Amino acid sequence: MTPRPLRIKRVFPWAVVSTAIQSRSRRRWASLRADLTPRRATSLALVAVIVFITGCATPLPTRRDVVVGLVGEPRTVFDDDPSARFVASAVTETLVRRDAHDELTPRLAESVPTLENGDLRVATDDADAPDGRLVATFRLRDTKWQDGVPITATDVRFAWQQDKADTPGTLTRW
Repeated sequence: MTPRPLRIKRVFPWAVVSTAIQSRSRRRWASLRADLTPRRATSLALVAVIVFITGCATPLPTRRDVVVGLVGEPRTVFDDDPSARFVASAVTETLVRRDAHDELTPRLAESVPTLENGDLRVATDDADAPDGRLVATFRLRDTKWQDGVPITATDVRFAWQQDKADTPGTLTRW
């Protein structure tokens, strides 16, 4: 007998790896099927149902707590320091405030005074303001204090005068 010439089949490495992975996954699946008794199948189905039901449950109410970390304790609420300004903005409200686009938005005021709406005018006849100064008129929203008493223009004027009257840290200014 004459020997047959040896034919070498070219095998690509990824084909060998792919075949090995397929063979291993078939063995695992067969092993899992053999291990899956009716009792285990029932338990697995029960766990799946419980997980599904808890996933469909109504979420817990959202917490309303706010925890804020400050660098140092402010001496007063109206001090000119970032921590004090942050605390003041959390417990007080202003007539207007700047939004994310640096535009004035009304807060306690109904609208932002402008020349167009007539709430901002150049003073020429006001005895309290020298000629050429702007006089702004703020119309207040229907807001109330925590005890239900309406906030008036007198309250806003008092707060504004207190803020500009004394330096921070005095007895009359927090």
